Amino acid sequence: MPALFVTGTDTGVGKTVVTALLTRALRTAGADCVAMKPLASGCERTDGVLESEDALFLRSVGGFDAPSELVCPIRLEPPLAPLVAAQQNNLNTSDWPHRAREAFDELKRRHEWVLVEGVGGWCVPLWSRDDGSVATCADLVSSWNLPVVVVARRTLGTINHTTLTCRAVRESAELHGVIFCDAEPIESDDIAAHTSPKIACELSQARQLAFVPYESDWDKAARVLEPFVRELLR
Repeated sequence: MPALFVTGTDTGVGKTVVTALLTRALRTAGADCVAMKPLASGCERTDGVLESEDALFLRSVGGFDAPSELVCPIRLEPPLAPLVAAQQNNLNTSDWPHRAREAFDELKRRHEWVLVEGVGGWCVPLWSRDDGSVATCADLVSSWNLPVVVVARRTLGTINHTTLTCRAVRESAELHGVIFCDAEPIESDDIAAHTSPKIACELSQARQLAFVPYESDWDKAARVLEPFVRELLR
């Protein structure tokens, strides 16, 4: 069953954009692909129901229709790491691993491809285990046996963040490579943005899979991912 986990070097680097665009590109190429975000924080209430803006974006830009309880089974209001949000609201996380995995398995049953977007970065705390230890995105990926794509920004600081993230991913998972994404407009004279991807990939010994520029035309943005998508479908 083809599946892929999309993590990031930090919050706000473009994970949701890249996950949605990958979904869109895979669907354009003929694959029955959907995306999910097992846990989302910073959700807002609509008619008394918590909704994840990221999950709505995945469905809209990704171009698929799936139940919200499968696309994002665990939704939290505080804009914090999931475990921290739970602790702040006295929520029990003991059933979260089961709820997340159950949604993932159901999407796998219904569709050909499932892309899984992480929350925050690789080591973000997700839930408490029965023994009191903390599970992170790394533990979820290891448990679900998913290959990983890292999303990184191009701006100053990304060399260190990208290298550390790629090295950490390799400790417990298969790393496909890095997709750089301009989640915000980048000035044309930003030297760091033009030089960082190459050296970050050299230091982390990771492939640059694609570069997604800041773009409001989603079809145009998705096309830059077509070479990687063709590779996945092979």
